[in-house]
Amino acid sequence: MTGALLLCLALSVHAAAPSRLSDDDRRRALLLADLLIEEGRFPDAEAFLDERYALGLDTAAWTVRRARLRASQRRHAESAALYRELLAASPEDSGLMLQLGLQEEAAGRPAEARKVLEAARAKSSDPAIPYHLAELEFGAGDKGAGKRWAETALKELPPASQPSYARMRLRMKSRLGFDDALNSEYGALAERFPKEEEILFDWAGALLRAGAVREAAEPLALLRERFPEKDLERRRLESDRLRRLGDDEARASHLADSLRLHPDEPDFLYAEAEGQARRKRWDLSERAALRLSSSPSYASAAAELLADARGRGWHHAGPFMRLSQSQGTRTLETGATYRGVPRPYWRTAAEASRARYASRSRGTAATVSGGWLEAARTAARWEAGADLDLRAGGVRSALSPGLFASWAADSGWSASARGAVRRLWTDSADAAAAGVLTDELDARARARPLRRLALGAQARYNGLSARAGGRAGQTLFAPEAVLVLLDAPLYVGAGYRFVAVDASGDAAFFATLPLIRRTRTHYASLSAGGRWLQGRLKGEAYAFNGHEPERGLSFGQGNLFGFGTSWEWQTGPLGLSASYDQTQESALGIGGRSHSGRLAALWRWAPRWPEREAR
Repeated sequence: MTGALLLCLALSVHAAAPSRLSDDDRRRALLLADLLIEEGRFPDAEAFLDERYALGLDTAAWTVRRARLRASQRRHAESAALYRELLAASPEDSGLMLQLGLQEEAAGRPAEARKVLEAARAKSSDPAIPYHLAELEFGAGDKGAGKRWAETALKELPPASQPSYARMRLRMKSRLGFDDALNSEYGALAERFPKEEEILFDWAGALLRAGAVREAAEPLALLRERFPEKDLERRRLESDRLRRLGDDEARASHLADSLRLHPDEPDFLYAEAEGQARRKRWDLSERAALRLSSSPSYASAAAELLADARGRGWHHAGPFMRLSQSQGTRTLETGATYRGVPRPYWRTAAEASRARYASRSRGTAATVSGGWLEAARTAARWEAGADLDLRAGGVRSALSPGLFASWAADSGWSASARGAVRRLWTDSADAAAAGVLTDELDARARARPLRRLALGAQARYNGLSARAGGRAGQTLFAPEAVLVLLDAPLYVGAGYRFVAVDASGDAAFFATLPLIRRTRTHYASLSAGGRWLQGRLKGEAYAFNGHEPERGLSFGQGNLFGFGTSWEWQTGPLGLSASYDQTQESALGIGGRSHSGRLAALWRWAPRWPEREAR
């Protein structure tokens, strides 16, 4: 039916004189443009709009259609620019303001969208404006403002006699709270207006937001049955439903089928790239991200996914240098490092270096050469592997095996553990010079109870033995919390970390290496990061204070502040990274001003296993 209508309209429009159109011809031409956009025939719509616009007749109406076309193409920033152009000629048009606000929101500019929609609200009593303001605030995470606008919209929306108003009322109700009664209302409305697909889309969306993931299958099934032409939109919601359900296999199969039918759909490409990254199939994630990068609305997300896939899925090798200096110790380490993915679901890493340790407080020095090698089996939610560390120094050599494992849940919980035996302890120059070996066990856990809040904890035990004799044990416990204050376009986070360290041992060990027996330290940090030029720039400032309860000493008084920064830059196969940390502490406890810096240059190249080459 639609195809026949399009053909008739096209014939009648092209038969009309191009230099002058009657009202009927104009209406037919506008309807043809609307149908071409609605049917997704974007090249035909583009050509038709170019043709009509070139006539110089009724250009505003054709600019509106071009703005709609850009919105349908997900080129929301371009659509917003066109609406701004129209609004400049008609500054009192609240309808244009509303459309501009919607496109600004879709372009990822909520502040601009809010400004425009509030201006429209000042000029118009249209109840659609508070409705969209409520959606904007809920989408931006401001539930308080969203609730206020939703209540306003419910007061102003007319009785539910029209399907659009009835749908809007139910959506606002669902934003304020979803229950079985509202679910029944959605079902009744879908039966009352069986030809309104938007009701079914809203119903499914409300169920998903309420966590009723399995129940959302009902409206999605009705969409599939009643509106097969809306397959693309339905598949987007079904992908989200399977993600929330945690059924990775079903979602992967659904995405593969959806990409077969809609190979260039950005939503599916993004879900595929993100899902493959979560499964640590960096090659498949890279492939989807490359295709996604051509979509303007996903350009930033595609760049992030592509950088992650190449950063974690390619081979990287190159030299590095690390220098650290404090009042008591100076360390210079140079070497070469490698990491890569030789096969799917496997990763390897290795490092070889030579480090020179000098103790300025005790006059000792040590040179330690060696390196380590590790290999791990990876999966979507876990990783397990082994490493081997070999160090040779002037006073002692050590060959140390180790094991490590990690696990992560979709709910935001993760845990990791790492253990090693007879590893040369190089935490300080004095430890390296004394030839101290450690049996170490390190465990960490992390949770994200809220979207912007992360909690973590670290527990570590070192069983120490000195070459000259004697044994000791050291424990560390460090809970922490990080609150994300801003995540776009610049990351800003505030953190707190408490570190408790206790040590005990025999007199022979403490004669060799006098460990501080008990310290308690508090750290408060403010960190920020973002893209700069072609790389990333991260910075951190922190304040700390601590004390040694056994001796009644405090440190970190006076200048409590320090800062750190790190930078990564990648161009083609060459990557450079640099980091620097500086702090100043009192002479008690840790001691003096300390500096730490690291420089590295890494060359990267893509893996060449047969499965990758076949694609």
